[in-house]
Formats: sequence, C-alpha cells, structure tokens
Amino acid sequence: MKNNVYPVQTFKEAYKLAESSPGTVVTDTPVYEPEKIGLAADAKVLLFNHGTVKGRIAAARRILGEPGVEAEEYAIKIRDAIYDTCYKNMY
Repeated sequence: MKNNVYPVQTFKEAYKLAESSPGTVVTDTPVYEPEKIGLAADAKVLLFNHGTVKGRIAAARRILGEPGVEAEEYAIKIRDAIYDTCYKNMY
C-alpha cells in the first residue's frame, strides 16, 4: 500500500495544485478578496467538472436510518469510492 496523501500547508499551495491539475478550468471570475487568504490579487475562480453527478442529484441524497435506505448497499458504494482513491494523489 502506498501513501498517496500529501499535506498542503497554505491556500496558495492548494490553489497552485488545483490550477495545474488536469481538467481544471480557470474561469474569468475573480476570487473575492484573494489577498485575505494568501492568493495573488489576480486569482480567478477554478472549476473542475469530473466524474459522475452522483452527489448532485436528489436521488443520491440518502441518510442511513431513513426508511428504504439499506446500510449495506451504501456501505458497498462508499467502500468502492474510497478504494478508487488509492491510485490518485490526495491533498
């Protein structure tokens, strides 16, 4: 098993990593008061559309303990999602 989790110390470092990540779109929308969080004055909002829209649809919003929500079914999905991260760099 490899350690693919890397600590990020500052917003500036996180922004640079996100900006250089494949698939990231740098919009023309300025970040609100970027200097307050250590970003450059000309920092733009970043956008990343990747993967499926599982979490953004009402059908995917389920809470364990609610009627009709099977814990084992969602445990499998959660385990798969976590496993899928083992080949990606995580910050």
